[in-house]
Amino acid sequence: MFHALIVTASGSDRLSELLKNTGITRFGYAASGGEARRAVCVCEYDIVLINAPLADENGLELAVWLSEKGHLGVMVLVRSESVEFVQDKIGEYGIGVLGKPIHIFELQQFVKYVLAGRKRYLVMQKEMDKLRMRLDDIKYIERAKVMLSLYEGLSEEEAHKLIEKQAMNTRLSKREIAQAIIKKYGN
Repeated sequence: MFHALIVTASGSDRLSELLKNTGITRFGYAASGGEARRAVCVCEYDIVLINAPLADENGLELAVWLSEKGHLGVMVLVRSESVEFVQDKIGEYGIGVLGKPIHIFELQQFVKYVLAGRKRYLVMQKEMDKLRMRLDDIKYIERAKVMLSLYEGLSEEEAHKLIEKQAMNTRLSKREIAQAIIKKYGN
């Protein structure tokens, strides 16, 4: 169901084994920050788990970069004595920070929490996409009504009825009818 990217210089098998009980079914692996950046550009992941430090960086810059993409759950594993310092440094970005050695239950709970947030994000994104589409529809229809008023002398109500009638008669959406009207009268 969910796809995770594990970014670690070593121990990826152990981390993926720990994550299998959390609803993650697919895994990707990267050994460095550079590999991880390329991986998220090629494939869509739900969560990224960074076992810091990495071979080419400490992993915090990568975590911030990933969190700024806005659609990923990001977790960083650091030494236990560094958790508070790292949390202060990157916590404002919504990045989860866990200490090593890893407590299995804590990791699994944390991942489940991040994935629940990811689910909510996807639902909200879908709703936002619907609203954007509806707003675009309204813009086209309003523009077409203005053009019909200018070029055909119709009132706003008459223009609206004409668009609705043409949509019903042709079995096209009101947006498609509006786009045809806009194209007919230019711009």
